[in-house]
Amino acid sequence: MNKELYMVTDGSYSMQMARDRAVDRDMILNPSKWPILDALPMTKQVSNIQELGVIINHPVVESADPLNVVWLENMFFLPDTFEELERVVERVVFNSVDELLDAGWEVN
Repeated sequence: MNKELYMVTDGSYSMQMARDRAVDRDMILNPSKWPILDALPMTKQVSNIQELGVIINHPVVESADPLNVVWLENMFFLPDTFEELERVVERVVFNSVDELLDAGWEVN
């Protein structure tokens, strides 16, 4: 869903966008709700391209919460092991789930 459609002319966000963000935030913060064990597909609209990513509920970097890390890969093409994932897949580490959502990532 393109959330830019919910922008209003004064630059504030509509109630629908706030509700969508709250749903995404709740889903990210509650891995027990994820449809696929330990993996949550994410998308980000960049110009006319939909970027794919995945959050994996597995410790990544000692200082980072795994829920704040988006792996930049289609979840159906992830490597077989976490060790291989760390070696070959680019990741973006955020300071918080809110920062991740502010960067435009959405639950797919």
